Amino acid sequence: MDFSSIAPVGAYRKAWVQVNHGVLQDTNGYPKKKYGTTRLLYYFDCRAKTLSTFQTVRYGDKFAQGDVVESKSFKFDPSGLDDAVPDTVGETVMNTACASNAERAKIKAKNEAEIAELVRRIKEVDA
Repeated sequence: MDFSSIAPVGAYRKAWVQVNHGVLQDTNGYPKKKYGTTRLLYYFDCRAKTLSTFQTVRYGDKFAQGDVVESKSFKFDPSGLDDAVPDTVGETVMNTACASNAERAKIKAKNEAEIAELVRRIKEVDA
């Protein structure tokens, strides 16, 4: 999640989330194109615990490198928000976006510590 993108939109919040795919994926359109990263713009109703994606951008390589190979946008419509499925990434993303600034800072610090530990383990295995 791009923490700096979390913003209020009236009674709602929005935020960008990036998904780096393990292997290249195929777009749905024709001709098929390969992509390694998807960025999703979510909107959240924090009180109702609902969310939906209203924009997707797909990049040719991992970590949003390379050209945009596909992009779709939808007009924001609150009736398009769905319940967050419990114990999923979507629910975690919503809870993070809807958290207070202090709570979000704790989440971000925890994530950074976990990432640092993963990087340390990877380097250890590679050594």
